[in-house]
Amino acid sequence: MEGLTGKHFKQTTCQKQYISDSGLSPDRLSAILAEHLPICPGKTQNSAITSLNHDHMPQHQSRFVQIHIYRRVDDVPEYLLLQRAQDEDLYPGLWQMVTGGIEPGEHAVQAARRELQEETGIAGCEIFLVPYVATFYLASDDSINSVPVFAAEARPEQSITLSREHQRMGWYSFDTAMELLVFPGHKEGLRILHHGLTANDSAHFLPSIDRPAT
Repeated sequence: MEGLTGKHFKQTTCQKQYISDSGLSPDRLSAILAEHLPICPGKTQNSAITSLNHDHMPQHQSRFVQIHIYRRVDDVPEYLLLQRAQDEDLYPGLWQMVTGGIEPGEHAVQAARRELQEETGIAGCEIFLVPYVATFYLASDDSINSVPVFAAEARPEQSITLSREHQRMGWYSFDTAMELLVFPGHKEGLRILHHGLTANDSAHFLPSIDRPAT
């Protein structure tokens, strides 16, 4: 996929592995990791990643959210994907849904609504809970991160305003979106959402948890 080669990535037999030759400090690397950092079994990080203390257990935390946006065209769901800008420090050219960090004092659903508006310009829509929590391991601070997954339905004519973080966007069928996404946690969130939207009892499978004020 365009943008997924170069100093940040290489293809391994198991999945994409981050290559820490970017020159970023550990603190800077930790700050910009707003997406998954998959680590392949048996692989090691080089000196750009903070040395780990093996005398303690990794901390478990939740600092990020994942938000899938969909619309219905002739009652068939289409999914909005955003392509990260080529000048981004992390994952340039990567196709993804809306993702972002939870700010101090925020609830996860508040972070989801804020990130939705910041990255797409969509405001005032209903937020649904996708029954899935993505997880990833962050080597820079030895943490296991749980990422709640949300969804929002856009109007068919909804205009999208991209932030500087992204360079392109598109509405895609489920099959095409699954081909464009890279990380397992992103794919699984979309797969479960699509199952819920096409199930006979989608209202119970995808409960509304945050309706806009009327």
